Amino acid sequence: MRLRGPSACAPATGTKGVPQAGLRHYGAGAMISRRLLIGGGGTLLGTRLLCVAASGAEMLREETGYLTAPDRVRLFYRKVGSGPHRVIIPNDVFLADRWAALGKDFTLVFFDLRNRGRSDSVSSPEQLASGIDHDVADIETVRRHFGFERASVIGHSYLGFVAARYAAAHAQRTDRLVLIGTMGPNPGKPYPPADPQVPPPWEGYSQDFMRATQLAMQPEHDNEMGCKAWWLTARAGFLWDQSLASQLSNEFCQFANEWPARMNRHIATYVRPSVLAHPMQAEEIDRITAPTLLVHGARDRNSPLAASRDWLGQLRQALLLVVAEAGHVPWVERPHEVLPAVARFLEGGIPIGAVSKTGRVP
Repeated sequence: MRLRGPSACAPATGTKGVPQAGLRHYGAGAMISRRLLIGGGGTLLGTRLLCVAASGAEMLREETGYLTAPDRVRLFYRKVGSGPHRVIIPNDVFLADRWAALGKDFTLVFFDLRNRGRSDSVSSPEQLASGIDHDVADIETVRRHFGFERASVIGHSYLGFVAARYAAAHAQRTDRLVLIGTMGPNPGKPYPPADPQVPPPWEGYSQDFMRATQLAMQPEHDNEMGCKAWWLTARAGFLWDQSLASQLSNEFCQFANEWPARMNRHIATYVRPSVLAHPMQAEEIDRITAPTLLVHGARDRNSPLAASRDWLGQLRQALLLVVAEAGHVPWVERPHEVLPAVARFLEGGIPIGAVSKTGRVP
């Protein structure tokens, strides 16, 4: 996939009259400029055309809006493309700009978790107390809302664990599963670091990150500017190749749910305790019948590669793709390797370089 300019779409698809505000460009090589919702009111916020640069530029339809969970929490969603393979991707606020490029061949539904991104800010403990069980239920709410008989699910980081729990609870509704930089089936289990013999390409990150987070947690910095200042330090921990740091956009800081004080409070109070309290047992893992692709950066220091190897050894049908010289967001550092590999897998193929639990290429 490659990024194409605005002119690449208009002649090929006859969209010469589309105003620039309604034309959004996606590609594997760059982040997207500030998001703009058009229209308003009701559940459907608006629609627009997207220019996706893959094997030639193509126009796709994007729909944005809100759907309502059974407990009345509104979840922001973004639907891209209309392909035959349906894919649900939690964490729109961080993932949509890169992964929407797959909309050429798939129907993608991104959504923001409750109390995150553009979804409702939630203060009622009853709507948060179940932690990741709410997230699992919200994936099912999204599937039902769009009337998908079955769907694949992509989960990154701790949401890989959430996606796996969904696949165990809703095996008949899960087509395929993609877990990227995921934590292991037992989140409380210690794993060795990525490679203790290879130091990270930054020095003093842990101390710098702690100082930046402590500053961002102060009331006077609980705002968009404080979030952006925090991200200048925090983003280094997601990458191995620090030259790409500027590609990790701070646009999420426009949403109050993502300000560090609020996000960290939500994770510490509801997410982390529920994750640690619900390790997946062997019988639960055995209920995951969906073919699974594990994608992990070899230099991931947020979630060590050993976590994905743990899944590989326990899942019925799993493949592991190790992305060399990449950290916690391998699709940013190796977009031309990761995005096509995931697309191939979701279509029923075997990604180049993926191995089975025996260590062999299928």
